[in-house]
Amino acid sequence: MGPLVGFLLLPFLHNNLRLLFLLSFVASFFAVLTLAFFVREVENPVRAVKFPRFQLRGLGVPFFIFLAASTIFALGRASEAFLLLRAQSLGVALMLFPLLYAVFNITSAFLSTPAGILSDKIGHRNTFMIGMILFSATYLLFARVNSLSFLWVLFALYGLYHALTEGVGRAIVADLVGEEWRATAYGVYNACTGFALLPASLIFGILWDRFGPAVPFRYGAVLGIIAFLIFAVLRLRNGGFRKRVLV
Repeated sequence: MGPLVGFLLLPFLHNNLRLLFLLSFVASFFAVLTLAFFVREVENPVRAVKFPRFQLRGLGVPFFIFLAASTIFALGRASEAFLLLRAQSLGVALMLFPLLYAVFNITSAFLSTPAGILSDKIGHRNTFMIGMILFSATYLLFARVNSLSFLWVLFALYGLYHALTEGVGRAIVADLVGEEWRATAYGVYNACTGFALLPASLIFGILWDRFGPAVPFRYGAVLGIIAFLIFAVLRLRNGGFRKRVLV
């Protein structure tokens, strides 16, 4: 809803994006107040559990296969700002940017639950790999797109890719490690994929400046395919994924 509200407000703000960002800060400020004064945590009794000493190898080879694939995948994913920059290069008006972003957000939000249901039926791994392929295909289409009408379809496809991978990726982490290692695994997973996003956008921007918009999108698509192959081939070689992920 946020991008849609932004789209409706922009004409009244004379397309002043700085003022729009200021208003979004006010909204987030009230969200913090709500959290601080009205949300109460449920206290759980502390269990006397002796956790094992932290060792990376305790996370297991299957987890690191997925981590390697996910990190390479993240290296090919640039900030969504580049998608909007691509829209600008095709002549999309500035005031339509929030609406384009809303297409991505709404698609991702509405399809997240169906994507979760799909992953329960065909397996988390298979769902995530479908998302990888869709990501690479969408990036290749972003590299070639010339039609403004088809651009809206691409933002919807990008939302579908996001729905197929965002929550499912975390589910795979939970499948691959024992409960005693789960929080550590999430920390390592989020750290590696998060750190990869910075050089991803930096490389994307350098390629864009030197070669134009098509090359960086092709670069991201290639890394998506490489990540897909690592996830598929190394899983078969090690044969270590748990049954839930193999479904």
